[in-house]
Amino acid sequence: MKILFFTPTAEIGASSRYRVYQYIEYLEKKGHDCTVKPFLTDDLYKKWKSNSLGNILLKMPIMIIKRFFDCLFVKKYDVVVIHRDIFPFGPLIFEKIIRIFNKNIVIDIDDAVFTTETEEISGSNKLLYKLKYGTRFNASFKDSSMVICGNDFLEDYVSKYNVNTVIVPTVVDTNHIIPREYSIINKKSPNYVTIGWVGNPGNSSYLNQLTTIFSEINKFNLDVKIKLKFIGAKEEIKNSFPDFDVEVEKWSLDTEYEMLRQCDIGIMPLNDSNWSKGKCGLKLLQYMAVGIPVIASPIGVNNEIVINDYNGFLAYEKDEWVEKITTLIQNPELRMKLGVNGRSFVEKFYSLEKWAENLNQILSNNFK
Repeated sequence: MKILFFTPTAEIGASSRYRVYQYIEYLEKKGHDCTVKPFLTDDLYKKWKSNSLGNILLKMPIMIIKRFFDCLFVKKYDVVVIHRDIFPFGPLIFEKIIRIFNKNIVIDIDDAVFTTETEEISGSNKLLYKLKYGTRFNASFKDSSMVICGNDFLEDYVSKYNVNTVIVPTVVDTNHIIPREYSIINKKSPNYVTIGWVGNPGNSSYLNQLTTIFSEINKFNLDVKIKLKFIGAKEEIKNSFPDFDVEVEKWSLDTEYEMLRQCDIGIMPLNDSNWSKGKCGLKLLQYMAVGIPVIASPIGVNNEIVINDYNGFLAYEKDEWVEKITTLIQNPELRMKLGVNGRSFVEKFYSLEKWAENLNQILSNNFK
């Protein structure tokens, strides 16, 4: 079967990488002929995330023309899978064009792209985000043959427009992610504990809600020094934690998991919003895949991924965050236990090995 994937970015974009690119090798082994057409190249994606929009705007006419011609040749494919959208702003005109030539359209979403509540991630780009997200997706959901959703919250919304939905969670390739090593030596409390976070500059704003929490923790006379490692965050996030040793690491596809293995605890704070409820918990899966315990806000799919006192803790109120963080800081054996359990949990329920065949069957059985 010939499958065409439209993605917002090339492989460097986390959403495109985890929802599309990591499946290609498996699907091709199953005999499918896969083609991926990203909108943003790796270089342009980096400029987008760094708010260097001038270069993108200059190249936009060429990108639009290229997208238009991509749409004219979809007839030769058995199915077209659109991860989110074909063009990231305004009316979904390209989706309408391809339906003239190919009716076998699958939409795949892993965020609440249909909500207008994006203030927590939009920063200074509020106008662009209004054009990028919102009800413009409803017609696309309605007109597609199927919608693949990353979690229950997304499916509940989409099912109002299309009854042919299926849940495929975001997963990680545990066969290629090496967990950290726990030895007799590092069972003993080291002189510092590293608390880590991974993401991008746009969503590092979630970390600001932890400033008072870490200020409270700093009042305890802990015999362990706390180091904060924020991978992919804005450099200025350091200013929110003036009393701590903060490392803001530049995100890299080659070193992402190596940096995560240097952490002892992984955190995922979220707002109680529709945007946060649409998230698929990728950070938590990454932390667990490298074998470290997690602490997360009990929002959306986090409630399904985190099992209290098994692979981490859920924390909503300030006092809960303070308690759970200090508990893990002071108990290296508990960190090891929860970290090992987390790795096992991801391997069993959220691994690429488990879900690649599921996706293969979904596409093969519906679009023969």
